[in-house]
Amino acid sequence: ALPISQVDRSNPGEPIRINRTEYPHGLGVHAPCEVVYALRPEYRRFVALAGVDENLVRINHGSNLAKYPSVVFKVLIDAREVASSPVMRMQFPAWRFDVPIPEGAQRISLVAMDAGDGSREDFADWAQAGFVTSR
Repeated sequence: ALPISQVDRSNPGEPIRINRTEYPHGLGVHAPCEVVYALRPEYRRFVALAGVDENLVRINHGSNLAKYPSVVFKVLIDAREVASSPVMRMQFPAWRFDVPIPEGAQRISLVAMDAGDGSREDFADWAQAGFVTSR
């Protein structure tokens, strides 16, 4: 069985690849998945490039790419949705998240969901994800 998430790797353990670009840092998950982080007072914004992991093309020789995978990314702060992507598929460019973090916020949740058609091959990447801090 694959882990729920992997740091700096796609969920199947390959380098993170979105739309023909490889990223050295990020988080690879298999939707549906929620990863929750405690927020520190110095965090001002959360930034990431989110997209469907492209390693599936090589792994499965591109089979089922017309239908699978399909992922929706969401960012929640203190259980309230503050940003989301449209339905993301293979070959879509990464969706850019730049989310302001309200003062006093406690938790941020990175959610990757299936797009209503099940979670088959829904390998999702949060590339270059991190927090912008105050100076």
